Amino acid sequence: MFYLHSTRISLCRTAHRPILSCGACTACKLWCKIVLRHHTPSLKKDVRMEHHSVQANPPEPMRIADTFALKPGLMGFAALWIFVFHVWQPMLGGVPVLGRLESIIKYVGFAGVDIFFFLSGGGLVFSMQKGSVWCFYKRRLERILIPFLIMAVCYALYQHWSVGLFFARISGVYFYTKSMYGFLWYVPAILTLYLFFPAYYALFSRSKHRSLFLFVVLTVWLALSILLKNTLREDFYGFTNRIPIFLIGVYCGQKMKDGDDILPRWFPLAAGIMLLIGVFLAYLTNVMKMELLFPVSNAAFPNILLTLGIVFLVPWFAKRVIRRELSPIQKFFGFFGSISLAFYCTQELLYYIYRDVVGLHHPALDNLALILLITAASLLLSKVSDWLLQLFKRISPAKKTDS
Repeated sequence: MFYLHSTRISLCRTAHRPILSCGACTACKLWCKIVLRHHTPSLKKDVRMEHHSVQANPPEPMRIADTFALKPGLMGFAALWIFVFHVWQPMLGGVPVLGRLESIIKYVGFAGVDIFFFLSGGGLVFSMQKGSVWCFYKRRLERILIPFLIMAVCYALYQHWSVGLFFARISGVYFYTKSMYGFLWYVPAILTLYLFFPAYYALFSRSKHRSLFLFVVLTVWLALSILLKNTLREDFYGFTNRIPIFLIGVYCGQKMKDGDDILPRWFPLAAGIMLLIGVFLAYLTNVMKMELLFPVSNAAFPNILLTLGIVFLVPWFAKRVIRRELSPIQKFFGFFGSISLAFYCTQELLYYIYRDVVGLHHPALDNLALILLITAASLLLSKVSDWLLQLFKRISPAKKTDS
């Protein structure tokens, strides 16, 4: 018998008739009518009729999968945060508190890249199951290189790159030998992690104690970051400091794949604490220019904590607090998540063109014009990239058939 809820019947002291203290469902009401029709004055007080016993379902625990279920929205949020860092013109400088808050949000906007790294790491765990390692590399290169190369041509034409500089930047040579900030540094950085991921994952997935494995790897990263402080090129720390959040994303993806991704009930509180500490460290490293252990530390400890706080608090907040009201917000951020790579690739170049041609005069109007211009260009770049990819896929089987 399934018990959904219990109906209590007690005797009325004046009429000696049963009184219903629960009649929640139609079945209960029907059952109680039968009892009322055949009741006797000898019906004992406080008779409990166990029928349908309804017990409130406990709230579902938070899971890592809740974070990746909101991946498009989180990617869109990250893309817009990077836009604020690169392009946004401050509008509240004259307002004491809000102006300060706006400047901090802009200073820390590069943390959106860390959200990309985290989500990419988790997604790669499932990509490894879809065929051979070669197929893994092929899918990654197809998705990233087409918009990257299109924008490289646009940059080269506008900034008058030489042929040598063009190939140095698209090949990654400039990234590794000169400066990581030469041209869309996220692309060579994430492709480097893609390159080493299959080897790392082969070891990680076979480990019996994956938490310990990750801890050892992060300890080695921390030790090398400190030891190479006077050897490694300073700007290159901007890339190596993103390795931990990528590996944490891989760990979370594996937990999700294994079905062992239920989070403790106290985890939202821990995520909130991480977010607050991340904000504090971001203020120290970005505004106060404090260095923590090694160069570019503002892209290490603060961003790790900020990212983990955001990616776990947002799903909890959406699931527990907003729910239905979240739908328009999800669609808004999800739209930018669907064009996040193109949005990242186009924003700086279009900002330079707008600044040089139109000029920056009115922050509010400039911000509106830039977001509309960059969004339109991103949609165009995404469509062209998809069209070229489909074209290459149609040509490739034809070549195989001819041969």
